[in-house]
Amino acid sequence: MSKRIIIILSVLSLLIILLIVSSQSEKSDFVEGRIIDFEQTSITTFSSIRIVDFKGKEWEFHSDKEFIGFFPSHLQEHIVQDFPVKISFELSEDNKKYITSISD
Repeated sequence: MSKRIIIILSVLSLLIILLIVSSQSEKSDFVEGRIIDFEQTSITTFSSIRIVDFKGKEWEFHSDKEFIGFFPSHLQEHIVQDFPVKISFELSEDNKKYITSISD
């Protein structure tokens, strides 16, 4: 093979690797901010939560699990006391952000 073909294949391989790494980093992430609203579905569960991060951007997250770490009553405490939360999430194929964990 000529040097030119080897260089082209190397560059293409590097681009493919960068695309794979960047797409994986967008699928799982976290946001810190203050809770502004949530939709309670039962005494122990909620289906969505909205927060404002420290830069003022509003985020909406969804939950499809029975219990993900916080009860709705604890979320309400965070609203009343204006305490921040850290939400880890995964981006679904339909671009919804699903909560994987919440912490104080």
